[in-house]
Amino acid sequence: MNSSISSSRRAIALFLVAAVATLLLVATASELLLRHAVLPRDSFAAHAALFRSARASDAAFGDSHMARDFSPPAPHFNLAYPSETVRDMDWKARDFFARNPARRVVLQADPHLFAPYRLGAQTDPARRYAPDGAPAIHLFDGRLRPQLIAYWRSFLWSGFTLRSRETLTAQGALMSPGDLAARSSRRLLYEARARMREHRPVSDPAATQDGMVYSALVRFLVEAGATVCLVTMPLSPAYLQAMEQRPDQDALQAWRANIAWFESVAAATGGRYVDHRAAVMDLTLFRDVDHLNAAGALAYTPLLLRDCFGADVEAARPHR
Repeated sequence: MNSSISSSRRAIALFLVAAVATLLLVATASELLLRHAVLPRDSFAAHAALFRSARASDAAFGDSHMARDFSPPAPHFNLAYPSETVRDMDWKARDFFARNPARRVVLQADPHLFAPYRLGAQTDPARRYAPDGAPAIHLFDGRLRPQLIAYWRSFLWSGFTLRSRETLTAQGALMSPGDLAARSSRRLLYEARARMREHRPVSDPAATQDGMVYSALVRFLVEAGATVCLVTMPLSPAYLQAMEQRPDQDALQAWRANIAWFESVAAATGGRYVDHRAAVMDLTLFRDVDHLNAAGALAYTPLLLRDCFGADVEAARPHR
């Protein structure tokens, strides 16, 4: 029996050593992937540098919907970045306008900002946007770590390389290729339904901490003298069709309740609300079911500027 127990202990010890060694190997390989394949093609460092250095009175804030869909001309800056939360938007806007006077401000007003995965996201924008904000070990980076599986998948499927398909403009927009019209209607419906499940918002954003932060930010900007425009960004016809066809009426009602809440925030604070859900109906202008491609951003930007700020920007032309 003692021999059997001893053998079992050796087996367990070998298993634990092998498990630890495997974890260390995976962690090391992942750190090398981030350092040598991901970060050299990552736009965040350039975006953060632009955010810290930009001097302007006109700016936009939001996540990837704003970052990829709005390509403003000077002097307007697009300071949105993918996956950022309402709390990120709040910190960035207050920090930016502590350094700059506020004149014309665009805030993204999409219901998915109040999806549970966004409300629960951990964020530390003050640290992330500091000049030395990147952690020494990139596996600890809260922005990169959630995308690690996607990075590995792209790295392996592309033949051990990663290619960036995004271009950061001088004014901060993230321009990218893509053509939704090249995909089958069946695939589009599947992708739209998947995004809708991920983006399902809570039914009462006003009751959330992020909701209070958002409405306080609008008041802060208006009181600072800014013309503030809340914009629900374009969705593809496939997304809109899937939304109307979905059997989950509770989710659809939650989405509509969020739109009504954005309208009420604008009305209560002196801001303006613009609903651009169906502003772009050409599939060739979308890179996926809820983001425009570069051509779409260039086509859509004048409409956003006109509907938000009127005649004083009618002559403005978005640039690459």
